[in-house]
Amino acid sequence: MMIYKLLLIPCFMLWACNAQKAEYAGSLGHLAEVGADVASEQLAAPGADAVSVKQSRGAKLIKTADLRMQVKDMEATSGKLEVLTEQFDAYISSSSESNFGYEINQQIEIRVKAGNFDSLLQNIIGLGIYLDRKTVNVQDVTEQFIDLEARIKNKKAVEQSFLELMKKAKSVDEILKVQTELGNVRSEIESQEGRLKYLQDQVSYSTLRVELFQKVKGYEAAMPGLTFMEKVTGGFKTGWDTFLAIIVFLIEAWPFVLLLILTIFMLKWLFRKSGREKKAVQ
Repeated sequence: MMIYKLLLIPCFMLWACNAQKAEYAGSLGHLAEVGADVASEQLAAPGADAVSVKQSRGAKLIKTADLRMQVKDMEATSGKLEVLTEQFDAYISSSSESNFGYEINQQIEIRVKAGNFDSLLQNIIGLGIYLDRKTVNVQDVTEQFIDLEARIKNKKAVEQSFLELMKKAKSVDEILKVQTELGNVRSEIESQEGRLKYLQDQVSYSTLRVELFQKVKGYEAAMPGLTFMEKVTGGFKTGWDTFLAIIVFLIEAWPFVLLLILTIFMLKWLFRKSGREKKAVQ
């Protein structure tokens, strides 16, 4: 009887160990499911809490504007625009200038604090002599903020649970499984935090895209004229280029040219044959 009891002790210990592993695996699987589903379950409908948060924090708005306007003096206007950006705590994020002969064109992108958006916009419009286009867009991203913050909070709670589970891991296999799930959760947190940071930047700083253009008077007279020999040389070159283009076209279209020649030859042959037959009948 004593022998049987002694044999039962290791069996009981083996059963307890397997039960503990099963419980550990169950906890790991449950946390993995939570990491995938907890955010969507809580954010499926914003509900009263989300609405109250939105009302208490105020709307998160992304403001953008596109302007195209004519100016009298491009250089002077550009200088005034730089002064305005400093005055309204803004900065020029990109700028490019083109000269089409008949028109000088400058495209500028300005980032300005959201609170100064409207004032800067009106002051920039005042620099022009003719407003060709004005487009203002306001996008409400408040719910995106609430969703992202809630998801990040939930994911961090799952991350903390995995860290606690890591402390209980007793084998290399268990540690590797927890590390894999932990890495997935942290990757999702980083992605969502990056998206939240981008939205925060777009809300904090509005974007103004300004296109300035100046008409150039008498640009044709300002262009250097061509001498007689230059015109003659240009005429020869144009004629030669046209001749080469025709040759290349004929080479590329040779099947159609051959078919056209054969068709003309057959029609002539038929007309001649028909004429001979008529003469023979007469």
